[in-house]
Amino acid sequence: MALYAPGHWHEPCNGPGMDGTTTFIANPERLELLFVDDEPRILDALQRMLRPLRGQWSMRYCASGDEALRELAARPADVVVSDMRMPGMTGAELLGTVMRRWPSTVRIILSGHANAELVHRTVGPTHQYLQKPCDAAMLKATVERAGRLRRLLAEARLRALVGDLDTLPSLPELYLKLVELIQSPRSSMAAIGDLVAQDLGMTARLLQLVNSAFFGLRREVSRVQDAVLLLGVDTIQALVLGTQAFSSFPAVASGGLDPQRLWHHSLSVANLARRIAQAEGVLPVHAEATYLAGMMHDIGRLVLAVKSPVEAREVRVLADREQLADHEAERRIFGASHAEVGAYLLGLWGISDEVVEAVAWHHQPGSAQATTFGPLAAVHAADALDATRSGLPGLHRIDAAFINAIGSSTRLPSWLALARETAT
Repeated sequence: MALYAPGHWHEPCNGPGMDGTTTFIANPERLELLFVDDEPRILDALQRMLRPLRGQWSMRYCASGDEALRELAARPADVVVSDMRMPGMTGAELLGTVMRRWPSTVRIILSGHANAELVHRTVGPTHQYLQKPCDAAMLKATVERAGRLRRLLAEARLRALVGDLDTLPSLPELYLKLVELIQSPRSSMAAIGDLVAQDLGMTARLLQLVNSAFFGLRREVSRVQDAVLLLGVDTIQALVLGTQAFSSFPAVASGGLDPQRLWHHSLSVANLARRIAQAEGVLPVHAEATYLAGMMHDIGRLVLAVKSPVEAREVRVLADREQLADHEAERRIFGASHAEVGAYLLGLWGISDEVVEAVAWHHQPGSAQATTFGPLAAVHAADALDATRSGLPGLHRIDAAFINAIGSSTRLPSWLALARETAT
C-alpha cells in the first residue's frame, strides 16, 4: 500500500475529540507578517510579489532590525521573515531577540548569503531557512504551514513555550560519546551517523539543517545517517558542541521524566513502526519517514519536561492518582498533550507533513481523517504494541475504528507478531 502524499495534511474540524475534549479551531485567523531586509529593491519586490495575498495576510516591511523591533513592540507579528546579512543588527541577532521577547512568533530566514558560519549562528533562533530567490508559491506554502501549526497547537502559552526552545536535551552518555567520536581521527562517518540516530534532540536539529534551503537538496532527507554524510564532520562538530544539550538534562529529570526510559521507548517504537511499514510494502523512503516519526513521536515530552518541569511532574501525579493516560493528564494540566507540542515543534523546523501528522495524532489517529495506511498508522500501532513487548497490556490502546477505516484490521495479528519477534 502507498502512503498518502506529503503536503496533504488533514486538519480536523472543530468539535469534540476522541477523548471528549474540543480539538482545534476550524477557521484560520488573518496572519500578521513582518518582512525585514536592508535592500529597498528586495522589499519592493516582495511587496509586488505578495500583493495578491493582501486579503489573506496583514504585511509590514522594515529596512533594519532596529525598525523591526520597534514595529513588533507596537504590534507583534505571527511570522517574521528576515534577511540574514544586514548592516548593524544581523538577521540572526534580530531573530534571537524575537525569540526571547515574542517566543510564539514563527521565525524565518530568507537570504541569498550561503555562509556556513552564519547559518550555524541562526540554527537556534530560526525555525526555517529559505534561499533567495524565493518564489511566491514557496513563501506562501511556508507561511500557510505556520498558520496550520498555530491551529494545531491552539494554546498560545504552549506555542510560546515551544517557540523559545532553541535546544533539546541529549542523554549525557550519548553526547559525550558523540564528541569523542567526532574528535577522534579514527572515527568514521558511519559510526557518527549511527550514534546520532540514537538521539532525539540531535536527530531533529541535524534534519532541520540538512533539509533547509541552504543545502539546496532536491529531495527530503529523513535518515540521520544521510544527513551526517551530507553535512560533513565540521558541521556536525559545530552543531554538537554548540547544542549545550547537557546543561538541559537536569531539567528533564526534575520534570519527572526518565530519559533512559524515553530513549529506549522511542528507539523501540521507531524500529517496530518501520518494520510494520516495510511489511505493508511501502517504498524505502516512506519506511524511513515512518522510522523518523516513530523516533520523534514523544519529543513533546522532552519539551514539556525542559520548559515546564513543575507542571510536567504534576502530570505524572495526576495520571497515577486518577489512572489516566499521560496524554489525558497533560490535556488537563497544559491544555494540550505532548503529541501536539512535539508536532508543532517539528513543523516549525520544517519536518515533513507526514511525520508531523504521525506525531500529532499518534494517540488519536481518528482525528487525522486519514483513509489509507501511512506513518500515522504504523506509529500508532507500534506505540501501543511496544507495551506488549514488556509484558504490559497494549492492544487495548489501538484505535480499532481507525485501523478498520484504513482497511488494515486484518493486518493486526501480523503486526503483533512483529512486535513479539523484535522483543526477543
